[in-house]
Amino acid sequence: MSEQELFKQIKLAKFWSIVEFLGNNYDLLDCNSLKDLLIEFTEKLYELSEFLNAVIHCRTEGKAIQILKSLNARMKACLLELHPNRTRIVYCKDKDRKMEYELTKFNFLGYTFKGVFIKCRNGSMGINFIVSASKTLNKAFREKIKSLRLHKKTGCKIDMITEVINPIIRDWINYFGKFNAQAFKYTLVCIDRRLVKWAMCKFKRFRGRRKRAERWLSKIQKRDPNLFAHW
Repeated sequence: MSEQELFKQIKLAKFWSIVEFLGNNYDLLDCNSLKDLLIEFTEKLYELSEFLNAVIHCRTEGKAIQILKSLNARMKACLLELHPNRTRIVYCKDKDRKMEYELTKFNFLGYTFKGVFIKCRNGSMGINFIVSASKTLNKAFREKIKSLRLHKKTGCKIDMITEVINPIIRDWINYFGKFNAQAFKYTLVCIDRRLVKWAMCKFKRFRGRRKRAERWLSKIQKRDPNLFAHW
């Protein structure tokens, strides 16, 4: 277990200790003690909010409703409540599950789960319920690359540009590349566009000649395919 994962586990243990203590001793606490505990509880809840999430898969709608009621009851017993907009029942609609439902897709930890019309394993085309990087996160990544203003770094060699953006690209691919890598193919293409723009600003022979700059970048890619993490 890494140091970061261990730190999260320690924080999670402290969080649930506070929840259990409040639930068991609520009537015995005086106002000052209760106030201090609630302040600490709120701070822990804020720290853990980003990974206190879960997806529960059920075979039937009745089972999903039953689990939702049980979760609501348990949270109320701990003086908490489920977020009404983030705790929903979603129908995983695809070529085999064709029933109409209010919600048929959802976002979770940066991924979008929804039915997509793609080629199946047997070679036929159909709607499959798959997971891919969300449009919001794809757009945020493109904005982050854009904010680096690579075209302004005309004093840098291409090796220096790789040192700037490779860690960002590598982290992105390691997280979102595990499922449906085609979903962020356009996002990775945008990186090459920023590199082309950098080359057009750096080299006089490429100014106003985008096609020539694209051919130059293509030659660099063939010569050194490991230069950038997305190549």
